[in-house]
Amino acid sequence: MAIFHLTVKVFSRSKQHSAVAAASYRAGIELVDARDGVIHDYRKRGGVDREACALILPAGAPAWDRQRLWDEVEKAETRKNSCVAREVEVSLPTELPGDVRASLAKDFTRWLVAKYGFAAQVDIHEPTRKNDDRNHHAHILTSTRALNADGFGAKCRVLDAAKTGSEEILTWRAEWARRVNAALELKGFAARVDHRSNEARSIEELPTIHVGRGPASVEREGLNEAVTVFNTDLRKLLTERAQAVSAEFVEDAARQAQQDAEAAIAAGMAATEHIASEQPDDQVQAALTARQFVQAVDLPLQLEKVERRLAKSQAASSQFLEKLTRARPRAEIEQARQAADALKIEYAAQSKAVVALQAQAAELPAWRWMTGRRLARQIAEAQAQQALRNEQWREAVQTSRLPGREDALDAVKAEAVRRKALEAKKARLEEEFQALPEDVKCQAMFHPETRSERLPLKDDDSDAKK
Repeated sequence: MAIFHLTVKVFSRSKQHSAVAAASYRAGIELVDARDGVIHDYRKRGGVDREACALILPAGAPAWDRQRLWDEVEKAETRKNSCVAREVEVSLPTELPGDVRASLAKDFTRWLVAKYGFAAQVDIHEPTRKNDDRNHHAHILTSTRALNADGFGAKCRVLDAAKTGSEEILTWRAEWARRVNAALELKGFAARVDHRSNEARSIEELPTIHVGRGPASVEREGLNEAVTVFNTDLRKLLTERAQAVSAEFVEDAARQAQQDAEAAIAAGMAATEHIASEQPDDQVQAALTARQFVQAVDLPLQLEKVERRLAKSQAASSQFLEKLTRARPRAEIEQARQAADALKIEYAAQSKAVVALQAQAAELPAWRWMTGRRLARQIAEAQAQQALRNEQWREAVQTSRLPGREDALDAVKAEAVRRKALEAKKARLEEEFQALPEDVKCQAMFHPETRSERLPLKDDDSDAKK
């Protein structure tokens, strides 16, 4: 399944970052940092498609190799807090072949180089045995200065400013999504990606966060688990709502069709009566008999439809009554929803506390065993509180999803009114059918389009039995 992922980060000298080290690690090669003489050797690193990696320079730039390029990048930055490089990380669709994924990343890198004039190194990474086998992605490491024939020039300030930088990154995200979707369409895949947020796309689900590595990853996994449970329940609720709306739409359409049919029959009867009033007695009697025959054919069909709708109404009433037994007042449901939000925050805080205690216990020396035992008790208590908060949160969520008592009661009343109207209509149709002459009903019973033989006949009606 194609997913969208594009993140941007910078490498700063104030954080002890090195452009040479970053380039060596991402390309899986050996580079020497000329500033401090450190050798960065990552030739044994797996998961790097070294044949697909490339160095992309702007037009007119010197033909430097990787070693010379990143040495010049470090040399061009003189301040102790300089930003030495910028990285764009993108996910590659697992549906596409390897050469197409590599071409997609390289073409996007060429677009960036042509737009800003910096130098860039694109490295294609493949899944390893330790991670997901769909984890195809690319690292695009760029300089922070434009490169020309004389070397590195001015900084790309449009990317450094907070306002313009965020706008430019939004442009990158839209362009990457466009290129990925074009490649998927070209290869005949129906999957598509979207660079916009859930809020911008009117999606009510909560987004998960990147887990990453380090002690905080445990807390992030706990938060993602809670978000996943919430999203699953939310999708189920939205599906139920959509099914309910669809069923209501179908029922309204059937009701409208029934009303149209009744109006057409009424119009036909009126026209028959008008013609009969202007014709001789024999023709009047023939027209009336024809009209009665139409009624004899149509009334059983209408009765059958009404009976089916009555059965559905009774089933719906049973469901509404069952919901009414589980319903809660609106105030109680709103209170449970607020409690669920508060408990989710408390669960996250408790998870953070557990992680902090575990990290503290891991750093204790062996001779401080008394402190270790105290920390073990604290960790157990914190984990118990964490489990309690999780259980309370689930109970609050279940309560918040119960139907409102007022809404359930209104539904029961509305269905009762509808069922009463259907019963009245059924009684009227049966009365009209019984009022028809028996010979007309007998003829209509054998008509190809009627199903009136399903209706019971009177025991003393010998002519009808014949």
